[in-house]
Amino acid sequence: MLEQLSYYNKKFQTNNLNFDDVLLNLNESLSVFANEILIKEKRGTSIQDFLGLPWDNKEEIVKYIADKDLFKDEWTLLYPEIKSLMNKVDENTVELVFKSTQSFILNTIYEMKNKLPFNHKIIKASYDIFFHSTIFNRDSWQILADQFKNIISEGENRSFQNELKRMACNHERHAKEHRESQRTILETWSFLSNQYPSMGKLAKSIIALTHSSCPVERIFAQMEDFVTPKRNRMTSENLEACLLIHQAQEFDGYDFEINNDMFENLPKFKKKR
Repeated sequence: MLEQLSYYNKKFQTNNLNFDDVLLNLNESLSVFANEILIKEKRGTSIQDFLGLPWDNKEEIVKYIADKDLFKDEWTLLYPEIKSLMNKVDENTVELVFKSTQSFILNTIYEMKNKLPFNHKIIKASYDIFFHSTIFNRDSWQILADQFKNIISEGENRSFQNELKRMACNHERHAKEHRESQRTILETWSFLSNQYPSMGKLAKSIIALTHSSCPVERIFAQMEDFVTPKRNRMTSENLEACLLIHQAQEFDGYDFEINNDMFENLPKFKKKR
């Protein structure tokens, strides 16, 4: 169980995790743990069904938990090494171990349900941005626009609504083109921004949102690699440039290129040193 928890802990701390990945992994993690202890009639993949169970009420949730014998039989079938360990201890110890394991899983689900953002409206609404479905969800886009009025201002609302109407007619085609192409979702929206400038601006802003504080904390840790006792007069502009280059090189296939803008900005940086 700790190995499974560690897997999801590492998953949510990775860099460049898009919001659709966050939602998919949230749903998957709860489903994995719930299916470990639920009766067979309640097992499945519907996250809303799992969230609807009374995990907070110990007396009620017992109705949906598999009995200890079924739980033990399934675990010994999945992990044969457990059976050999069971032969080395008395029956009371075996019962205690499986009872503790069930309790651990139940507490894990309780904490996940209460602390993780399964029903966060921005995460759920952002799912449509990634073209996973051929069905266009206008309401999701409207939720995002209402939440980020600094991106879709009141003056842009008319053009945004017109873009939604056009996207409703073309969404299936755009979704198919995206899935068949080798483009990232950011590249797709950069391409579509010519036709849907307001939607493209909103989509790219959502994609850029951080899903956790881990990437930011890593950046602060990386600063110590650049700001050293011998480089303590580095300007904030130079430090930012170093950090951006360092982060960009973490992408697979990244090829750093020196362009004309860098040469033009070089004298400005020298003056600030």
